[in-house]
Amino acid sequence: MPWWRLVVPRAPAAPSSYLQWREEGIAPQVVFEVLSPGNTKYEMVEKLGFYERYGVEEYYLWDPDSGRLQGWMREGADLAPVFQMEGHQSSRLGVRFEVRAGKLELYGPDGSRFLSYVELKRKMEWERRRAEQERQRALVAEQAAEREKWQADEERRRADEERRRALVAEQAAEREKWQAEQERQRALVAEKSVDRERERADLLAERLRQVGIDPHDLH
Repeated sequence: MPWWRLVVPRAPAAPSSYLQWREEGIAPQVVFEVLSPGNTKYEMVEKLGFYERYGVEEYYLWDPDSGRLQGWMREGADLAPVFQMEGHQSSRLGVRFEVRAGKLELYGPDGSRFLSYVELKRKMEWERRRAEQERQRALVAEQAAEREKWQADEERRRADEERRRALVAEQAAEREKWQAEQERQRALVAEKSVDRERERADLLAERLRQVGIDPHDLH
């Protein structure tokens, strides 16, 4: 059995088989069929007639063994053959067909070539690797950012500790300064007290001398 892909305007995703009676009688617009060795010429003529009767707008047949691409476009009630398939563009899909070195290439409306399964798999693998590399770079950048944040936190903690030590030292210096001032005040008070005691002693000695007593005789 050949493989085909049906493009249906009503369905968001093409089913494995198209049941026209379930689609209110609406025929598939485009049929693309790949010929297999088991298909006979009679069978393919029958299929062409079937698609023609049921309103298919475009029908394409690809033979991978011979590298031959055939196409038919609807003209009224008939499917008329496309005599020049090289560079032909589907009116419904906007897809352009090219056959190069026996291989079928399809180009989208934007001019980009549809990738083969191998190319698509290779591209997906490349994109997967690129995504993994991006993930690794993002992880490295995240780790670097975390490391920088940790270093910044460490610098901040060290700065806070230096400020705390400076404050403690400043407070200790203020305390020592206060204590020194207290000692100076006490020394000043003691000095004044000694001066007063000396003045009293001198005054007493003077009074003793006035009454004829030598203060030295009292010792």
